[in-house]
Amino acid sequence: MVGAQKPLAIRPLGPIVLSTKALLPSVASIRQLRNGGVLVNDPGGHKVVLFDSTLSSYSIVADTTSGTRKAYGNQIGSLIPYVADSTLFLDVASLSFVVISPEGKIIRVMAVPQTQDIISMALPSSGAAFDAQGRLVYRQSFSFKGGGKAMSQSPTDTASPPPDSSPVVRVDLRTRKVDTVARLRVQPTQYASATLANGSVMRRSLQNPLPLNDDWALLADGSIAIVRAQDYHIDWVGPDGAQRSTPKISHQWVRLSDSAKVALLDSAKQADSVNAIKRLAQMASGGGAANGGGGAPVTMSFGSADASGGGNMTVMMSGDGGGGGMATKIMVGGDGSGGGGGAAAAAAALAGAPGSSLGATNPFAQPMYIAASDLPDYWPAFISSGAGRLETRADADGNIWIHVNPPAGVEGGPVFDVVNRAGVLVDRVQIPGGCAIVGFAPGFVYLTSREGTGIRLARARIR
Repeated sequence: MVGAQKPLAIRPLGPIVLSTKALLPSVASIRQLRNGGVLVNDPGGHKVVLFDSTLSSYSIVADTTSGTRKAYGNQIGSLIPYVADSTLFLDVASLSFVVISPEGKIIRVMAVPQTQDIISMALPSSGAAFDAQGRLVYRQSFSFKGGGKAMSQSPTDTASPPPDSSPVVRVDLRTRKVDTVARLRVQPTQYASATLANGSVMRRSLQNPLPLNDDWALLADGSIAIVRAQDYHIDWVGPDGAQRSTPKISHQWVRLSDSAKVALLDSAKQADSVNAIKRLAQMASGGGAANGGGGAPVTMSFGSADASGGGNMTVMMSGDGGGGGMATKIMVGGDGSGGGGGAAAAAAALAGAPGSSLGATNPFAQPMYIAASDLPDYWPAFISSGAGRLETRADADGNIWIHVNPPAGVEGGPVFDVVNRAGVLVDRVQIPGGCAIVGFAPGFVYLTSREGTGIRLARARIR
């Protein structure tokens, strides 16, 4: 599987020229305004802020103050570039768009079209933006119709087939007309089922560590670029609906042998087990905030699949009792009601060890994965956008930046293929380790990085 284009060397991103002095709880998206100011959506802090052109100070545009026009709300929200350098803040709680002026002032409120899609629009992976004709374009989230229950009361109940595509829609705010302008092929979700002793059926989705999912980006002129995962090329949809395809993008494909697939799944399962223990410990360390008293115990119980009580496991984490909420011990063991296998077996179950009592009594206690034979024969060329992130973006010059899986031997930060409107690979850029791209301006890219418990925003030259 070899592309028709000549491979390019990977180069480092240009220097960072500005960075914020203040740290924010989170940065989901940004927009640089014509005067150099930068609007930032901070969902972790439930606020929208406006940094000055030097990123040295900021003012509050929207926050969580109830009963005011500046209320951010207690749900997710998103920034969407609008006309004439104004910006929309999608307020999920009120089903409305809040219009923000270039000076960072809230000037009016608009109704949201397609309110049933409001969560889709608010997710970073939706890529919601307005095209040059003033039409709202976004990717719809998956929706199941007539099924999709996690638990049903009949062993014969089945959910509707999982979707194998995700639509990109375009909405005219004046006429409220909605068009599906493209479809992204996605890996259908697989499920496992287990019949419990009471006759009910539990369904659990199987995780796929290497999904072959298409991705997309909207260019400033309204063109839509659809990056195809199967063979790594771009299909284009023009503002007028005209469609075209460009050749495969050069990429060093890595074949996955059968043994490599098994090893990959084993590694993913082990990582999940370790992360599960870490999450439980983190809950213990934050027990004071959760329970109203520092160091209060946190208890989680995992019931057995046969509903008999045998093999139940209780995980109890205790704080230091002094208000600090620090985890000092983790006790794992059976609950004494039916031979839980003891602390050693339960701990082995959490660690994913074969033959553990938890795995025998409750097959759904740990994350479940697809079979190794269902993994692709080649490592996917790029990383597709997820609910909490946007991996494929258009820069201010009309190029598409695609977060790729780098060639073997390439260490360091994320690598991006930069592809022009002709579908030609024109640059390969590596950003600093620990950083993520959250936006572009002409000649610049905006990055985030974590420092301690906060996020720093920085502006770097593309070259």
